Amino acid sequence: MTKLIATTMFLCLAAPPCLAVDRSHPDSPDFDPVARMKRFDPDWEPPKVSAEEIAKHPLGSQENPVRSQGPTGQRNYLAHLECPDGTSPRFNRLGSLADGVYGFPMDKFEVFCGERRSLIFMDLYHPLHVESSAVPGFGRKLLPGSK
Repeated sequence: MTKLIATTMFLCLAAPPCLAVDRSHPDSPDFDPVARMKRFDPDWEPPKVSAEEIAKHPLGSQENPVRSQGPTGQRNYLAHLECPDGTSPRFNRLGSLADGVYGFPMDKFEVFCGERRSLIFMDLYHPLHVESSAVPGFGRKLLPGSK
């Protein structure tokens, strides 16, 4: 029994560092997407993008993907969308596409409001970015603490 208590105490004391988000993971606020890309290609540089040019395209399109912090940010964004009838949409990740407008891979999601299917493109390589606008055809539920 004493051995069990000692093991439990050790695990409790050792667990917090093990449970911390890895800084190299897109969910980490310390994540550096440029450094990650340079690990694969030391000469890689992000493309020069014009915010005005991107804004000419609808949010959620391939030319103007929804930016988020990691997979958790993607799920949070999609979970706060609202269908025209006020219900929450269902969504499914279809996969990744290389070479998004910001230079990073993009994820493609199918989003359902009843029988209506929409495609939403998302770029998860934007630390600390939380998109507040809804993609066309959807409303946006308020995030806790927002007005």
